[in-house]
Amino acid sequence: MARKYTGKGRKKIKMNLINSKSARQVAFSKRHPSIFKKANELCILTGSKIAIIIFSPTGKPLSFGHPNVDTITESFVNKTLLIHDDNNMKPFEENVRKLNEHYSQVQRKLQESKNHGKVLDADLMGYKPPEMNFKEMFEFKKLLMELKIKYAKLMVGSKDFEVSVKPVKDFDLNALPNDS
Repeated sequence: MARKYTGKGRKKIKMNLINSKSARQVAFSKRHPSIFKKANELCILTGSKIAIIIFSPTGKPLSFGHPNVDTITESFVNKTLLIHDDNNMKPFEENVRKLNEHYSQVQRKLQESKNHGKVLDADLMGYKPPEMNFKEMFEFKKLLMELKIKYAKLMVGSKDFEVSVKPVKDFDLNALPNDS
C-alpha cells in the first residue's frame, strides 16, 4: 500500500507577517543567506555595485556589499557616481598609466640588479680567501683598521662621511700559541 504524501511541498506563501516570534526568527535565518547569494550573483553577472543592510528580528545588523558596504553607502550619501563613463575614466586611466610606467621602471632596475649580482657571483666564484693563522688574521685586522683611519683622515672635510673606529688592542703576538 503506497503512503499518501501530506507535506506542503513548494507552495506560494502569502506575504503576511509571521505571528510567532520564534517562527519569524527561523524564517529569517533560513532566508537571509539566499538574499545575499542573489545579490552576489547579480553583482557578478552585471558588474553592478550593491549594498544590502538587514536588521534581524532580534535587532542584529547583517550586511552585504560589493565592492564593500562602506564604499557604496559613502557614494550614496555623498551622491557621487560609481558609474564610469569615458569622461570619468580619463583621470583613472592616467593614474593607471603612470603606475604601470613606475612598475616597469622598478622591474627594469630589479632585473639590472639581479644581472649585476650574477656578474659579481661569477667573479667571486673561483675566489678562495687565503688561509691565515691567528697571528696573521690579527695583523690583517690591524692593517685594515689603520687603513680605515687613514681613509677617515682623508674624508674629514666631507659632511656625509662618518666613521667609527674602535682601537685594536695591542698585545704581545709572541705570547700567543704558535698554530702555524
